[in-house]
Amino acid sequence: MSVLSCRIAQSGLLWLLSFSTLARGETFDYAVYVGSTRAGEAKITVASDGVRYWVDGVLRSSGVLDLLTAWRGAFRSEGEISGGYPVLTGYEFREQDRRNVRYVTIHDGVLTQVKNGRVRPPRAAPEHADLLSTFLLPGGCLAQTSLHLAKTSYALDLQSTRGDVIDRSARSVYEGAALQCRYEMQERLQDGVQD
Repeated sequence: MSVLSCRIAQSGLLWLLSFSTLARGETFDYAVYVGSTRAGEAKITVASDGVRYWVDGVLRSSGVLDLLTAWRGAFRSEGEISGGYPVLTGYEFREQDRRNVRYVTIHDGVLTQVKNGRVRPPRAAPEHADLLSTFLLPGGCLAQTSLHLAKTSYALDLQSTRGDVIDRSARSVYEGAALQCRYEMQERLQDGVQD
């Protein structure tokens, strides 16, 4: 199982491994850690025919975090490849924990949210791709970009890049050349207020 250590904050650093094989249509299993504690799991499938792309995934909390939250999520992102980068055309995300169920969709430029059965007023969707499409599809590091996690938008600024060779280990199923991208990530405000 490959490991993705998530340390995403409103203003933080994001380490990314970008593999050129991702756009061919493959499924990846991830383990998410907070420090050295396992906090979640994800199974993500990425496919592209060179013109269109699809990213599907299921996510869940695990370990102690699962005892506290019992969080589950599923998503689908699809779009077109333009200039080698994803352009979002549709997005669906569903998450559930012990108290809440939330469903978010983006279609035809409109973001719709349903939380615990209550429909919130539709609004303009972010004009940029979602986090996973942004990171899993390009074959390199984006110098500066915007992305979203359903309703929250972020600005990314590339801090450094480094070519790497990954050796197969007990924590990795990938072996070979990789590109490590280090970003500064900041939450973007919508209409002057935090989203």
